[in-house]
Amino acid sequence: MSTDTTASDEGVSPAPLEYIWLLLLGAEFIIALTFSLPWYLLWRLERERVGVHQDDLENARRPFSVENLDHAVPARPYNKWKTETKDAGGVH
Repeated sequence: MSTDTTASDEGVSPAPLEYIWLLLLGAEFIIALTFSLPWYLLWRLERERVGVHQDDLENARRPFSVENLDHAVPARPYNKWKTETKDAGGVH
C-alpha cells in the first residue's frame, strides 16, 4: 500500500471536468442575458410607442373571417380614382 502524494498535492483537489463545463455554461448564459435583455427591452418599448398591443397580435393570429374583415378594411368607394374623375368631368 503506497501513496504517491507530494506535499504540493495535499489539501488541493482539482475541480472535475463536469464542474468546469457547468461554470462555462453559466458564464455563457449570463453573457447572453446581459447582451440580449437590453435589446428585448428596447423592442418592447418601441412596440408600446408604436401602439402594438397584445390584442392586435391575437387578432392577427385569428383565422380569416367576414366578421374580422369589417374591422380590418376601412369603408371607401370601390374605385376612388374613377369616381373622382367622373365627378370632376374628366375622362372616364
